[in-house]
Amino acid sequence: MPEASLDEKAAEFAEVMRPHVDRAGEAGIKIALYPMHGGSFFTGLEAYEKVWERMPEVGIKLDPANVRHHGDDYVAWVRRHGDRVFHVHVKEHLYHNGDLASQPAAGMGDIKWGKVFAFLWEHGYAGYLSIEPHGPIWGVPPLMQKMVLLSKRHIEQFIV
Repeated sequence: MPEASLDEKAAEFAEVMRPHVDRAGEAGIKIALYPMHGGSFFTGLEAYEKVWERMPEVGIKLDPANVRHHGDDYVAWVRRHGDRVFHVHVKEHLYHNGDLASQPAAGMGDIKWGKVFAFLWEHGYAGYLSIEPHGPIWGVPPLMQKMVLLSKRHIEQFIV
């Protein structure tokens, strides 16, 4: 619905997805939607807020690197709506001269993981953390194993 307003998109989403979200809820499954990917109108926090007016049980699958790459403030997202984050991707972006230069291990780039976790914990986050091996260097042995271990070590400081 490219020409539809955000309100119209949220209303259509709620109408189409209501039975699926209800069924998932009955099974004890939380629905977390991923922003900033093609084929979706979840291109900013405002889209979630419009959907929450109709379906407050829908959550965010948060990927701070994607939110930042889109030009949004991922810290503001988690500060305002950390209670709506149901799943977190641990993925890093490293920028140089304004360009995405690399996707190294967590803690080696520009994502402020301490701030992300500070607000997640303030909101009582108890969901999953998925280290996402993303980018060309992750497929080069033995870098994948090293970068998973380095990412794990970095985020462990925020986990109790």
